Amino acid sequence: MCDVSVVIPSYGRPRELRRCLEALDALTPHPMEILVVLRPDDESSRLVAVQSGMRVRVVDVTEPGHLPPLSVALSACRGQVMAVLDDDAVPRASWLWHIQQAFSDPGVVGLGGPVADHSRRPAGNQGMVGVGTALHMRLFRGRTVYRGFRALPDPEMCRAAGLEKSVPADLVVGCNMAFRRWVLERTGIDHGLNRGAAINYEADLALGAKRFGVVLFDPGLIVDHYPAARTGAPSRSAAERYRSDYTYNLHYVAGKHFNAAELALFTAYMALVGQGVSQGLVRRLFSGPRRLRFIPNAHDPLTAIGAQGRRAGRAAREAASIGHSATRRGSVS
Repeated sequence: MCDVSVVIPSYGRPRELRRCLEALDALTPHPMEILVVLRPDDESSRLVAVQSGMRVRVVDVTEPGHLPPLSVALSACRGQVMAVLDDDAVPRASWLWHIQQAFSDPGVVGLGGPVADHSRRPAGNQGMVGVGTALHMRLFRGRTVYRGFRALPDPEMCRAAGLEKSVPADLVVGCNMAFRRWVLERTGIDHGLNRGAAINYEADLALGAKRFGVVLFDPGLIVDHYPAARTGAPSRSAAERYRSDYTYNLHYVAGKHFNAAELALFTAYMALVGQGVSQGLVRRLFSGPRRLRFIPNAHDPLTAIGAQGRRAGRAAREAASIGHSATRRGSVS
C-alpha cells in the first residue's frame, strides 16, 4: 500500500479544522502524516492542530490565496500520494482505503470523489458547472467522460445514475482529491490561477496529471462538506468577483490544456451558450437582468476576461514547454 500524506489548508476556522482532524483520526487505516497548512497569525487553528494528539505537522504559509498552501505542502510532504481536504470537509470512514486501493494501480496518477454538500443552498453543486464545461469541450476528442458529470459531486446522484465503479475523468473536486506526489512535482501548482478562491484550479491539476496516467472518479471516495465562511476572502455572495474569477480561470485552463481545435470549440461554445455564471449570448437573451439581455456578446466584460485568461493559459503552456525542453537538453548533456 502507498503512503498517503493528507494536506489540510486552513485559515481562521479552528472549529471546522478540529472536526476534520477528528474524522481523520477515526479512519482505518491511518494516513502516514497529516499536514495542516496555516498562516503564522492563525494561533487558534495552530492550537487545534498541536493539541489533536495525531501525527500532525504544521506548515506555515505567508502568501495569501488558495494555491500557496498547496505549494508549500507539496514541498513538505513525504508520502507517495498527496491527498487534499478542505478544513470544512469530513472524510467518511473508508476514504483512505479507497485512496490506497486506487493507487495500488501504478497507472493511476490522480483520484477524486463525490462531495455531499450540507449547505443550505439548493440541491446540486453549482461550483462544479464550470469544470463540467471543460470536460464537455473534450468530448469530441473521444475522451471517456461519464454522461452525468454535473451530478457526480453528489453521492446520492451518483447512486441514482447507477455509477458504482471508478470511471476516468478530466477533473476532480478540490476538497476531495489525491495525486501522486511526483506528478504534482512535475506539473507544479500554477499560481496563475490564484484569483479569489482559485476557482477551477482542480481542472488544471487533473488535466496536467493526465499527461502521465489515468485520473479516476471513485464514487466511493466520499466527503461531507459543510461550507464555512472564508476569512479574508471575497464572500461567496460577491457575485461579480465570482463571475470574473470563474471566467478567467476556466478560460486559462482551456488555453493551457486544449489544442487549437478544442480551444476554438470551447471559445465558440462559451460565447454563444456559456456555462453557469459565465453566460453566453443565448443564455443572456432569456435570463439575467433585463438591461443585459440584448447587449451584444462582444460588449460583455466577461468576453474580454475570457480572452485574457486564454492568452495567459497559452503563455503558461508555452513557458512550460520551453522549461521541459531545457530540462531534457540538460539531462542529455
